[in-house]
Amino acid sequence: MMKDLFANNEVNTGRQVEFDYSKGLFFLAILFIHAFQAAGGGAGADEVAYKISYMILTMTGAPIFLFVMGLGTRYREVSVGDMFRAGGRLVSYQYLNNIAIVASIVLPYFIMRNFIDMSVHKEQVSFLSELLALYINIFFLAGGIYLVIAFLKLVKTPIWLYVVLGLLINIFSPSLIGLSVGIVPVDYFLGGIFGGTVYSSFSVLNYLPYTFFGIAFGELLKRVNPEAKKRFYLICCSVGALLFSLFLILTFMKYSDFDSLYQYISTTYSQPDFMRTIANTSGVIMLAGVLYFLSGMIAKCGFINRALLYYSKHISKYYAVHFTLLFLVYGFNGYKPFGFWGCVVLFLFSIPYCDLVVRTYNRLITAQ
Repeated sequence: MMKDLFANNEVNTGRQVEFDYSKGLFFLAILFIHAFQAAGGGAGADEVAYKISYMILTMTGAPIFLFVMGLGTRYREVSVGDMFRAGGRLVSYQYLNNIAIVASIVLPYFIMRNFIDMSVHKEQVSFLSELLALYINIFFLAGGIYLVIAFLKLVKTPIWLYVVLGLLINIFSPSLIGLSVGIVPVDYFLGGIFGGTVYSSFSVLNYLPYTFFGIAFGELLKRVNPEAKKRFYLICCSVGALLFSLFLILTFMKYSDFDSLYQYISTTYSQPDFMRTIANTSGVIMLAGVLYFLSGMIAKCGFINRALLYYSKHISKYYAVHFTLLFLVYGFNGYKPFGFWGCVVLFLFSIPYCDLVVRTYNRLITAQ
């Protein structure tokens, strides 16, 4: 049975469209969540409907991006030097993106104060600007992880060791959250590595396992016989569903009321414990499996197919653009939070806006 499933060499080396679709859906999920986080704080983000949506969407969410990033390293021939340079560029993108985000926060303030009294919002704008100027998010996270992968590739790390390292890191990394030496610049850097600071949305160490598991899964996927791929995903989805169900049972047993459940899901999204990492990894693989089975149907839906593939190909650009719109709208609304439906409308409006900006940018670059 296993002989029929796997080949002795790499035979499944083309594009794995199910993961392209996964990354495309990741953009939409993140855009939905961030519409509430950026513009719905204290209002829409406190609605039960949003919290339920958040708990469902974050069972894949950012782990998709890091898992697929790891998987992609097994499908592309990239030199170690190029990987180090790419990691450095991604980290620099974080701070370039932060500059754009801060500009989108302060611009409405300086424009609107010419027409109305904005003094009551001065402290709020100042706080947000200082926080987000140094914020550590997906670009820093991806860049830091890419640098780690480059080093491990340099020392010729065997595939099995990625799995072992992923499990060990996941077990011990929670105990290192909030590590501090009392020196502000050093603590800021440690926050990006270990998490636990106000500036760190995600941290490198806590999310490394997703990428390591993606690398191992990518190596396995390359050896799956194309004619046995359906059976491979049936097995993966069955095992994943079992592990995911176990996570849900244990979680619901421990957190019986809604508020404590939401708090646990929220905390472990950025600071995953062992069971959450296994559940999220299972969720990512199950989603890929479902999309594989639906890929024929999606391919026939021309607009949806093209949109998801385009989002996937240019995911970094879409991610960089979306926050600026969200904070601009929030600012021109007088820095007042939107309710649930206001955030939903903002999310829906953000999709064509981001699409227009990214596609226009790509056309201009191509024209040059």
